[in-house]
Amino acid sequence: MFKKLSYLQLNIVLASIIFGATFLGYVFTSDIHIGSYFWLSSGFVVGYYTFFDKKAIIGLFIGILLANLLARFIFIEESIILTMFFSLFFSIVQLFEAFLFKRLMTFTNSFGFIKFSNTFYYLGIALFISIFSAFLGSTILLFSMDFSFYFQTLIRWAVSDFIGIVIYGTIILYVFYYDDKFVVSRRSTLNTIVFLLVFSFISIALFSNTIPWFQYRDFNFIFIVFFLIMAFFFSYRMILICDAIFLIIFYFFLRLSIPDYNIDLAVWYTYLYLLILSSSGAVIKMMMFEIKYKNISLEDANTRLGNLINSTNSLLQLSDDLLDSNVKIHEDYIKRIFKIATSIFDGFDYATCYLKGDPYIHFIDTVGYDIDDLNSFNFLATEFHIDTVSPVYVNSASKTVKESLPNNYTKFIKTNPIISESIRFGIFIEQGLIGGMSFDITESSGKRFNQFHYESYKSFQKLMNSFFAMNYLNYKNQNLKNDIVLSLIRTLELYDQYTGGHSEEVAYLSGEIAKRIFLKDKEIYDIYWAGVVHDIGKVGIKSDIINKPEKLSLEEYELVKEHPIFGFEILNKSEDLANISLLVRHHHEWWNGAGYPDGLRGEEIPIGAQIIAICDAVSTMATKRPYTVVRTSTQILKELELYRGIQFAPIPTDAMIEFIK
Repeated sequence: MFKKLSYLQLNIVLASIIFGATFLGYVFTSDIHIGSYFWLSSGFVVGYYTFFDKKAIIGLFIGILLANLLARFIFIEESIILTMFFSLFFSIVQLFEAFLFKRLMTFTNSFGFIKFSNTFYYLGIALFISIFSAFLGSTILLFSMDFSFYFQTLIRWAVSDFIGIVIYGTIILYVFYYDDKFVVSRRSTLNTIVFLLVFSFISIALFSNTIPWFQYRDFNFIFIVFFLIMAFFFSYRMILICDAIFLIIFYFFLRLSIPDYNIDLAVWYTYLYLLILSSSGAVIKMMMFEIKYKNISLEDANTRLGNLINSTNSLLQLSDDLLDSNVKIHEDYIKRIFKIATSIFDGFDYATCYLKGDPYIHFIDTVGYDIDDLNSFNFLATEFHIDTVSPVYVNSASKTVKESLPNNYTKFIKTNPIISESIRFGIFIEQGLIGGMSFDITESSGKRFNQFHYESYKSFQKLMNSFFAMNYLNYKNQNLKNDIVLSLIRTLELYDQYTGGHSEEVAYLSGEIAKRIFLKDKEIYDIYWAGVVHDIGKVGIKSDIINKPEKLSLEEYELVKEHPIFGFEILNKSEDLANISLLVRHHHEWWNGAGYPDGLRGEEIPIGAQIIAICDAVSTMATKRPYTVVRTSTQILKELELYRGIQFAPIPTDAMIEFIK
């Protein structure tokens, strides 16, 4: 409801609420110096200022000031000058209290997500500012009170403020963060009215002591039942309203039911009891909200699952080239992750992904923004805080944008919305290079990030960084294996002085032909590496035979024909190379069965071996050997056509012919 109000309407509503809360404090206080009337309004001021920030200052200040002026004029016998002075001072103190609370919560990175892990920060900050505010207020009251009451006033004021902030400030924030939209229906209105009437009647009966057998000291447990009902069946607003009714009725009957000498003890006991009731109700509602959120997430999972699977499959299909030191490839990688994130998350208005460079941010993709416009502003990377471990929640997002654009912020907000909140996280790419993503909420949208948004982004960030880390390690491991294999092959080529570069050429040709006949990626990969190592078995043959300048004798040729078997035996000892070893063993088989070592024919020959056989022959024909001449492309094509279906498999041969042409 508040989120839809204009700036003027919001401040009028807030001024009215704060006026009523502050004035009620004066009406029901029993001593002008105890400070207890501040505790009610202090919670409201802290809660509303924490949520609305500077938009609420005017309404809050006017509400506090007018209530102080009117109440002190009516209830307190002091000069007009003192009334004006105290009213103005107390109004400033309360606003400063709210300002300090929000700044400290932001500084400790505790603001924005009301959750159990922030409890100690929250309570500690609330206690600190309560004591600080009480010190200022009690000190200024020395103008009109005896010093002997100073510490008594200080303690009462601090405790009152603290309880007010913890109860009302917290519940107000819960209302904004966790309550559903304010929907009025006949049934809900009737239920609310009935519940409030029953609650009010029971409260009056207990606090007034009008029913002898129905006393507060014996039946105060009934309030536990009411707050449990509120937790399960009503919104946080109901807790807020019932807290106010509870205290108003308590204050009204305070003098009637409690002797003067026990008033202080009764007040603090009642405050503590209400604090326990409200906190318990709020915690139960938070747990229920979490359960509800998980149920909604499960219901939403079916529609999101398709997007997630499609997007993730796209990411998983990225080649190892993604891990190369190439800026365009890095950009593509971050953009793909960004598209996954924007397809599975909601709750944001605008979003960006970028590379964090030196000295500026380079934007790669956006949702809502004009990417060229963003890059024209030169955002300073040093002021754009992202982390690769956990997301960074930015409460005062407009302030951080201003710090990133020291000279262009005014120009920026003319063409772009003012951002109220952001969640940013980093994706590790390589040493010194981080990709980032920011998900923004505009000041005018009325949305808020909550704990569950944060945890979702955190889980996604961990998943993406873990995925990259695994690929990176696999890539490095694979590169190491590749380097070892290539080193062995180059060593072999030193051993075989006539075939320098031949193995890598065969591997290249084999990979190209495998692609042209539309084999799967895994098959292409195996065929390529089988081409690299297809002659590794030659290490089992004497070098003087391998490097003989004349034509080989029949006995020597029979020895050379053993090299596919030697290669197979070397490679087959590794489980990972078993597939490759078979291709190496059979790369000299003929389509008509006249090849070696096993005399396989036709489709008995593995497709990879069929391809390597052709590529080996083409590379050999195109290379000068001691006992052959280099053939031209035309001569090679004639050889392929001549031996198609005899030595060479038809389909790979046709692909090679097209490739050469």
